[in-house]
Amino acid sequence: MKSAGGEGIFNQTGGTNTVAGNLTLGLAPGSSGTYTLDGGTLNVGNIVYGGGRGVFNYNGGTLNVTGNSVALNAFVSNSNFTLGSGQTLTASEGITNNANGSFTVGAGATVAAGGLGLVNYGLLGGTGTVAGNVISSGNVGPGNSPGMLSITGDYTQSALGTFTAEIGGLLAGTQYDVLNVSGTAFLDGLLNVSLYDLGGGLFAPHAGDYFDILTASTITGSFSSLSFATLSDPNLFWRVSYLTDAIGTTDVVRLSVAQNAVVPAPVPEPETYAMLLAGLGLLGVAGRRRNKRAA
Repeated sequence: MKSAGGEGIFNQTGGTNTVAGNLTLGLAPGSSGTYTLDGGTLNVGNIVYGGGRGVFNYNGGTLNVTGNSVALNAFVSNSNFTLGSGQTLTASEGITNNANGSFTVGAGATVAAGGLGLVNYGLLGGTGTVAGNVISSGNVGPGNSPGMLSITGDYTQSALGTFTAEIGGLLAGTQYDVLNVSGTAFLDGLLNVSLYDLGGGLFAPHAGDYFDILTASTITGSFSSLSFATLSDPNLFWRVSYLTDAIGTTDVVRLSVAQNAVVPAPVPEPETYAMLLAGLGLLGVAGRRRNKRAA
């Protein structure tokens, strides 16, 4: 622990640190407190900030929050972080999930991100709610395979970003992934679609099946590249559509399965049959004549 000018820095690299009640960072006005977890285990009731500024850097190890609240100015994840069911993480200046980080918002959990919102360079998933904006140059994969992730603000996917949708059935949010955006979805980058096994074998879509994988009040732009799982029937293909509902209040990215048009073999007309049979008869006569000459 280092202290200088009202600044407290604590780096945990191993062992177990247990705080029975609240871990308060930046207790006094004008102070700042930073806790960096690089390894080991931190057991804590809640993590909060006081009158100053509190920052938590999660780089590795195990973070166990037994209470329901983590309230900080900033939260930075460089490892695998899961906000448990019913818990709340509030960061007034925003949350950063770096390239080697995995950030999962559990069922019933809420991430309240101020500032720019939740800036994702790694993997963002889960079935909870992000209260704020999400800006992603990483991979967003709703659910815990599969499920629905909700964003109350805007969703911005850069040209470097990926949206991954796993398809295991026809029921939205339970059998296939859905990203539910209350604000505007600004789309670019890659749409990656994979098939999922819910226990009865890898799902095999049929012609006419469709999946509304992203909903938003408004969709701006589109995915610039597409990667689809191979369908079992070679006559089937994936289609991506950008639609608006009948009321005009919700835009949808719809993934559907269509069938290639099958061109039937032409059926000869009766006249064609007659000409064909006549031709065969002439060939038979010519063949017999040649055979007689050979004799």
